[in-house]
Amino acid sequence: LLTNSFKAPDYHLLSNITIPFEGGTTQIDHILVSTRGIFVLETKHYSGWIYADEKNPRWTQVIYRIKNRFANPVFQNYRHVKAIRSLLDFVPKEHIHPLVVFTGKAVFKTYKPDDVVYLARLKERIGQFNKDTLTQQDQQLAVGRLECKRYEISKQTDIEHIAYLNKKYGRN
Repeated sequence: LLTNSFKAPDYHLLSNITIPFEGGTTQIDHILVSTRGIFVLETKHYSGWIYADEKNPRWTQVIYRIKNRFANPVFQNYRHVKAIRSLLDFVPKEHIHPLVVFTGKAVFKTYKPDDVVYLARLKERIGQFNKDTLTQQDQQLAVGRLECKRYEISKQTDIEHIAYLNKKYGRN
């Protein structure tokens, strides 16, 4: 759906981006570069009921009375946005937009944070940013810098990123 909804030349979609950040790496699901800004997309494929609080580090998914707690994706995406802001220092920070995209059949049973959107509404949500804020030259520079800094998409990159996360968060 992303590739069909956001086509060149108006949009440049980069997927599965691992870039260096704060002595380690961060892995970003999608970055959508457009004249309307840069959208940093964290995707979550969940079903069931979601109980969320944007200030809480853990959210809860409930499927048939089975509870599964997971990391707050808004927090996760904030780290991605910080990495993009430092890498694309020529883009004003207010033009880099975080969005968490739920792709499954999840239903929020609590307030859904503003930076969270269902996949079916993503195009409409991005369409709300209707003012051009980046020139084509800025877009090309952003895409070029991201492509130059990203690590190769490979199993080894994933292994190294997971090892970094385990070290950072104390998981062995």
